[in-house]
Amino acid sequence: NGEEYRAFINKDFTLSYMDEDNKIRKSLPKDTDKETKTSFTEIQKEINDVIKTQELRLSNFLSSGRKWIFDEWTNAFLNHPIMTIYAQKLVWYCADSEGNLLHIFLVHEDTSLIDIEDNEIYPYENLIVGILHPIMIDEGTKSAWKQKLYESNIKTFIPQLEREVFIPNHDELEKSITKLFADRDVPKGPDFVKSWMEKRGWYKETGDGGYLHFSKSFQAFDIKISPWIDGVMVYFQQNEGKATVYEINFTKVTNNEKVLIKDIPPIIFSEAMNDINGMLEAQ
Repeated sequence: NGEEYRAFINKDFTLSYMDEDNKIRKSLPKDTDKETKTSFTEIQKEINDVIKTQELRLSNFLSSGRKWIFDEWTNAFLNHPIMTIYAQKLVWYCADSEGNLLHIFLVHEDTSLIDIEDNEIYPYENLIVGILHPIMIDEGTKSAWKQKLYESNIKTFIPQLEREVFIPNHDELEKSITKLFADRDVPKGPDFVKSWMEKRGWYKETGDGGYLHFSKSFQAFDIKISPWIDGVMVYFQQNEGKATVYEINFTKVTNNEKVLIKDIPPIIFSEAMNDINGMLEAQ
């Protein structure tokens, strides 16, 4: 009837509609034609399909240390009608080309970038942006940002600042094997190992005697991580027997040469150990 409405995606990923007086409604006006109603129903279906995969993608971005050039990040998150909502529920950082941390920030609804003191920051186009991992900051900074999230009533879409951090043992830095979890049994048994590792993106393959081996590759760094977990078989074991972690090997993806632990990016090392530790601590 000559009235104009603006459709937008709300924080709960549902479509909402704003009239000319900036009043928000959850449904289309009653007199909207059938064709328009159908098109918005299809849009909502598309939104639902998109968000099904996003939390896993974001978790993978964090655990692999994914980075973007600022302009790329702006297009991928700030200017995207769905991803901008995710961006508002994460803590971000920007760094220079050498990896020096320059800013830690949140994204506001108006897409402004705000630091811990509520000052707006203006990164320049060549800076690197990524999802902040707790291994990148000290305990004081982490506590301050946890308090900031609490005061701002923000719960991150994925576990972020509360993630457990793992740092290599000093005496293993010149080695390509860590025995951080050596000789520890998996409490929930061998079948649990299979489901746990697969859910966290570890590739499984069959070795000699029907034993399963697991690995995770990071192509960008030419790193392959392979834990030796004994007792896990291809067939369903009904959790008979036991699964024991012995050591975790680091090699190159391209030629299987050894990679020294000192050369493993801290985030990748920490996240791989976090996966193994989570499996061992599960009750």
